[in-house]
Amino acid sequence: MQLFSKLTVIAISTLGIASSGLAAPVEPTSNSTLKGRGPSHNGEATYYYPGGGYGACGTRINNGDMVAAISARAYDELMVDSNPNHSRACGKTATVTANGKTVSVRVADRCGDCPYDNIDLTPTGFQRLAPLSAGRIKATWTLN
Repeated sequence: MQLFSKLTVIAISTLGIASSGLAAPVEPTSNSTLKGRGPSHNGEATYYYPGGGYGACGTRINNGDMVAAISARAYDELMVDSNPNHSRACGKTATVTANGKTVSVRVADRCGDCPYDNIDLTPTGFQRLAPLSAGRIKATWTLN
């Protein structure tokens, strides 16, 4: 009987030590930072005058809105069906960086003529990065 008791004590002790290792904290293996959800696009930012018309997402866009149109290819990659209003890009925030400045704009339109990595901003959004006279600037943007 004593042998059984000693084996039981050893088994319980071993399980206790083994299970305490399962709850040990894990140290990160690298210094990571949170990043935007989508890929980073390195292209150009331009601007356009929507003039109160409807964007591809089905909402009216005024020149003073903080809104963007992303390239047709980037927009179409996020389509859920054939209705352009149903793109997962619609309503997302794009973070645009250029000239050491950053602006957040809402995606509400599709730019048919824009290269894949470019973004077309309303004048208000563009002016937060550069004067309108610049016309076209190098920019990086991420869809959040």
